[in-house]
Amino acid sequence: MNPYTTSISNSLVSAGVPATAAASLVSVFVAGIIGLLVWSLIWKGFALWYAGRNNQKAWFIVLLILNTAGILEILYLLFFRKNKNNVVHTTTVTHTTTASTPTPDVASSDISVPPAPIAG
Repeated sequence: MNPYTTSISNSLVSAGVPATAAASLVSVFVAGIIGLLVWSLIWKGFALWYAGRNNQKAWFIVLLILNTAGILEILYLLFFRKNKNNVVHTTTVTHTTTASTPTPDVASSDISVPPAPIAG
């Protein structure tokens, strides 16, 4: 054990907590802090990524400076992030020209259309 956890453990023992329980509580506390750190870093990474990609400089700075255990980061990702779906809608327009369709450089009076054959 390092000096900090030993100090906390000794304080718990002096308060009447059995030594094994004190060591167990300190271990749970340290594991909880590490878990909270990992949780916060994951959310902060996602939030900073989206704020940077969307050119939201104010959000990027706030998210970088404030540590809120992932709460502000989750709120940003849910409510304030731009381009939530990142879907780009594109349309393709194609133009076809047939012999009976006049082109812009030819006058319609210059085009002769043969008569349709009569079935019979």
